[in-house]
Amino acid sequence: MDDEPLPLTSLCAICHVNPVKYTCPRCGIHTCSLPCVKLHKKRAQCSGMRNPGEYTRRSELATPASFDRDFNFITGLERGLQQAEGVLAERKIDLRPAATLRGWRGAVTLDKAAEERGMSLIRAPVGLSRRSENKSKLGGKEGDVLVWTVEWISWNGKRRVQNFDERKTLSDAHEKDKQELPSSVIDDGSSSLSVASQHLSPSVDAPGGKEVHQSKEHPATHYAVQTNAVPDHIHLYLHRPQTTSKIKCLIPLSTTTTIKDALRGKSIVEFPTIYVRNEPPEQLPLPFILESKYLDQYGEDIGVQAQSQTSLHDST
Repeated sequence: MDDEPLPLTSLCAICHVNPVKYTCPRCGIHTCSLPCVKLHKKRAQCSGMRNPGEYTRRSELATPASFDRDFNFITGLERGLQQAEGVLAERKIDLRPAATLRGWRGAVTLDKAAEERGMSLIRAPVGLSRRSENKSKLGGKEGDVLVWTVEWISWNGKRRVQNFDERKTLSDAHEKDKQELPSSVIDDGSSSLSVASQHLSPSVDAPGGKEVHQSKEHPATHYAVQTNAVPDHIHLYLHRPQTTSKIKCLIPLSTTTTIKDALRGKSIVEFPTIYVRNEPPEQLPLPFILESKYLDQYGEDIGVQAQSQTSLHDST
């Protein structure tokens, strides 16, 4: 019985002499020794590594062998990534594109400048429109002046984004923003003056019976020529981010303060958002609320809880 020859299926597929000991993970060929394994790889141009993309029957998925193969595949990927990162770190090679590096360095510089000014600059995730709209940068001869991207939102919902030197007062920045708007937008912003002019008669009787004609100059144009000050009926508010989704928390701003001073100690997402309203602080309509009232009603921590429920002010 012991002298009976072994069936061919039990013999090495290379030498056909010795019994099978190994199975190639790649092609499933049976071999008996290391020399036969090497000879098989040379003949068949086989890598000897299992193909992770090969078809596997459903019945073979939930088996210990299948789990081992998947585990070994994932472990191999992790090991390869770690080795590659080690080589790059050792040789000090940076594979990021130049544009990405410039953007990253600019973001770090902006973060540092904001921190030096006592601000809390919250960065929006890469890919959001608010992140791409942020063109804030350091300028000036010494590179120590922040040029802020400022978002203006008027009472009629119109939105405009412009860049301003942080040394400008809010009054000057608002006037520059208004001057660069189309005439139709300026007319909308001067609606209170236009409506008043429509109710005035074209001429009034002066003492002595003489007729005095009104100037036909548009009141908004007349105002812009006379002064750069923000009218008394215009109020500026800084938007406080990370609040409840249904409420817009506003911080009253003085029109005579600079952008730098207005942002000191404040939190912003990418760049400041300033609301231009007709209402004074005590008459703000919903959904607007003053910061002081918001803190009394909701407290400081409500914004952190709401951050996961609302987008980073990207829809404003």
